[in-house]
Amino acid sequence: ENLNGASLAGKPGQTRTIQFSGDSVRVGAWQLGPYLVRIGAKLNMIQQFQKDLAIGLAAALPVVGLVVFFGGLYLGRRATFPVANLSAAAERISAKNPAERLPLPLAQDEIFTLTEVLNRSFDRLQDSYKIAMRFSADASHQLKTPVAILRAGLDHLSRATDLSEAQSAEVSILRQQTRRLTSLIEDLLLLAQADAGRMSLEMVDIDLRILIQSASEDLQALVEDKHITVEENLADSLRVHADRRSVTMVLQNLIENAAKYTPPNGMVHLSGFHEPGWLVFRIANTSTDIPEKDREQIFERFHRGNSVGGSVRGYGLGLNIAKELIAAHGGSIRLNSSSPGWIEFEFRLPDAGVQSR
Repeated sequence: ENLNGASLAGKPGQTRTIQFSGDSVRVGAWQLGPYLVRIGAKLNMIQQFQKDLAIGLAAALPVVGLVVFFGGLYLGRRATFPVANLSAAAERISAKNPAERLPLPLAQDEIFTLTEVLNRSFDRLQDSYKIAMRFSADASHQLKTPVAILRAGLDHLSRATDLSEAQSAEVSILRQQTRRLTSLIEDLLLLAQADAGRMSLEMVDIDLRILIQSASEDLQALVEDKHITVEENLADSLRVHADRRSVTMVLQNLIENAAKYTPPNGMVHLSGFHEPGWLVFRIANTSTDIPEKDREQIFERFHRGNSVGGSVRGYGLGLNIAKELIAAHGGSIRLNSSSPGWIEFEFRLPDAGVQSR
């Protein structure tokens, strides 16, 4: 009577889904001996379960996705945390801080073994570095005395009246080369002290304007025969807390470079001013442009660019010494990007107000 006159017609062994009284019904027919049996079942429960399952999946998948994402991110960071620590520690190892070492991970794994191997390698490198610094300092120090004696002897010999003209010229050349050798030894000794962290600075309040003007007078004397114009644009007061000897040496190195590389009838511009927290000095001179590859290495020791001619004397130490001295004051020095045909160097020192605080 549930069929209400409807027929469940179908061939034996066949199953199908039909609409029956507004519901989906799965029906089938089977031949059982002499009887043909037809069976039908409503799909309401199955369809409701499918709907609930789809809603559950739609609600759960975003949550599962977020849990997987953040869980994977957490596990990934935790897994790479020792490597990140090693990278950060390795960045701190330098010539200024050779005693820094890589932290040992807690887990006794391959990374732990690798860290121990690297730390032992750094120990050996530090020992070699100390030996090299000690040799450089000792050699420079030991050379000062014999070179000073040699220079004194040549000075005495130059005052002799019984020398021929050729002999006097030879002695003059030897005296000049001895002065260059003395300057080189002093520069190497200064760099060795900087590497060893034993550079001593006598910090006093000075007016950089006076030092710049003195350096400017030296520059005008050096370039007098080249007819170079020297211009100054200095603030009324350039007070700074610094070591007078070191700052004077930096100015001399920059002035000598300008004198060497400024062509005849060129121009040199000196400027000094204050910026918030800093005292800034700039020296710009007309010159051929420095190639990009030389710009990156210009402050390295003994580096002289390919554009430097053999007629320009020097050892490639002046700018490196200036960099070390300025860094010892907590400042910085750089080669500025300037207009074509000009080269400009700039160094910055903490001003007197910053130092006193």
